[in-house]
Amino acid sequence: MSFLKKIFGSTPQTPAPSEATPANPSPENDSASESTSSATPETVAAQETAPASETAATAEPAKPEMIRVVDADGRERLLTRPQWRDEVLLPHLREVWEEPDKLATAIATALDAGFLPDMLEPAEQLARIDTASERGAVILAIVYRELGRPLDSEKTLQAQIERQGESPMVLLQLAKAQFAQKENEQSLGTLWRALELEPNLEEAFGWYAARHHEQGGDAAALEAMRSVAALPHSWLARLGLARAALANQRLDEALPLYREALTLAPRPVPPALLMLLTGDLGNAGHRAELLALAQPLFDIAAHGLPVANNLLRANLELGRFDTGRALLDQLYGFPRPDWRPHLHRWDAEYARARLAAARAAAPGKMSLAMLVDNGPTWLPAGVAGALFPAADEAAPSIAFLGSSAAVPEPGAEGTAQVGDAAGRLSRAVPLFLAEQAYFGTRARVRPIVPWVQGATPAFVLGSNPWPADEAAQRARGLQPASDYIVVTHILAQAEPWRVELRLVRAADGVVVGTAGAELTLAEPEAALRGLAAELLELLRREAGATVVSPPGEYHVPAGAAFGPYLLRMEQLLAVGCQTLEGTPEGFLHGERELLDGLLQLNLAEPTNVVPRLMLVQALRRLYARRPRVVAEYRDTVRRLQQDRPLAEPAQGVLTRLFGEIYA
Repeated sequence: MSFLKKIFGSTPQTPAPSEATPANPSPENDSASESTSSATPETVAAQETAPASETAATAEPAKPEMIRVVDADGRERLLTRPQWRDEVLLPHLREVWEEPDKLATAIATALDAGFLPDMLEPAEQLARIDTASERGAVILAIVYRELGRPLDSEKTLQAQIERQGESPMVLLQLAKAQFAQKENEQSLGTLWRALELEPNLEEAFGWYAARHHEQGGDAAALEAMRSVAALPHSWLARLGLARAALANQRLDEALPLYREALTLAPRPVPPALLMLLTGDLGNAGHRAELLALAQPLFDIAAHGLPVANNLLRANLELGRFDTGRALLDQLYGFPRPDWRPHLHRWDAEYARARLAAARAAAPGKMSLAMLVDNGPTWLPAGVAGALFPAADEAAPSIAFLGSSAAVPEPGAEGTAQVGDAAGRLSRAVPLFLAEQAYFGTRARVRPIVPWVQGATPAFVLGSNPWPADEAAQRARGLQPASDYIVVTHILAQAEPWRVELRLVRAADGVVVGTAGAELTLAEPEAALRGLAAELLELLRREAGATVVSPPGEYHVPAGAAFGPYLLRMEQLLAVGCQTLEGTPEGFLHGERELLDGLLQLNLAEPTNVVPRLMLVQALRRLYARRPRVVAEYRDTVRRLQQDRPLAEPAQGVLTRLFGEIYA
């Protein structure tokens, strides 16, 4: 809990390390599920896949000596503690020196971050100008005490009592100052007086129980809690007694106490109450009781992500996927960009659990189908003529087929899993090579993706490469038939991974050329660009294609943006599958993670039309099933178009396409 929230119930707005949130799921997020097998892809049963300034942003610790600063666009940068102090904290203090509210928040932020020695002068300034409330005196008293000056702390608080009378917070801090001077009995009496005024002051109650525990053990602590529980409107002590009962496995005793605490508590229910209630019941395995008590009282603005994490975990473990996803949608709609990485991981966790449950409920036989696309997957129909040259009808027609990878520990045939790195890359590589061939030769390109139909449809990931004759048969079966097919396979047992490519003539299944490249997941760009160049040469030499210069509007995102480009392209493919007949509502997950990722790609490449078209395609494809999610991005897309316009004619084309979505 932050310093200022603990003392005054408000949340710092200046950049500060954020609170830790318990129960965060760990898996990475994917967009769909996939199916793996040791058999050839043809014979597998399925395994499923799925502007504010930085000084006004939220920051959180990245590692012990670093602070992560997140701006309003969700972009992050890491600052050392000295950098954050000199570049963010101290300039901000100077800016708000005469503004009590902002200065108090800034001091609290700095104290949370551990910058105590720098806060003496600002705290003294706050005490001079913040005379309308006790806040300035309390903060200065805390700073004095923490700097080893408890007598000055006590004098500051006594002066505040003379001015405005006793208050729970002033008495609590006075008790601490007295305790620091070894005035133990006087301190305990002052602490009890604070609880008489406010029995639900969390820090005072916790310290009161702890001090009695030090004197007489568990029995003394329980008796102290019962004394506080007897005070009017005392819900926090009941919570403590309920926790003690639950720790002794007396649920029948704990539940009435929890209910009494909830009845006495104000609305919205204090975050500490719901956090402790949900944490205790969840850790004890009483998830149904947790949800019955807490979920109807959850208030997103008051309780935030920490309580939501416990509700999400309970719903997940009870298999209440729809309720959990509804809560996720509510959290996504709240204006806290710093929450989104946590929510994306929850999204993936729910997808895994839903997939496992669906497979267990419907283990029936499935059939293999082939999904066929035309041209680059991110290029909307009708845009080719406006921004890019159309395919040359005289050029050879080329199909692309991947979806196979040799991995260290292949799953059992027909088992289900959310798509992993090997599966995603097995689909992304053919898509990338297809667009390179499209723009580099004007050939008609047809990416083919194996797909399992059934109760739980999925992409297919085979562990063996497609045989040339089967691949050729697939190419001949297209309407119209393709002249050649490019077959890729990934050897992913250990890094560097290797991508193997074969160019197969469709008429007779003969392999007319091969190529390969080794890559690492961290830096795949050079290898895949080199593989694409080899492919273009093969197409020129073996298929009679004419290699041409790509159009000026076509730029593959480079450097650090290349890997995310591949990922988002594969996810875009998955988004397109959600509208296929028989695809259930839960097939796709991570829609917001995809859109957030595409927005980051657009911010990294603000003049590049390709990421902008990818965003258009994602929004268009999502609209059919997830119009609410698409609507959430209306203002963000408008700002992107206004603040980072493309050159014409691309800007006009994209404005029209976005306008059609948000008409």
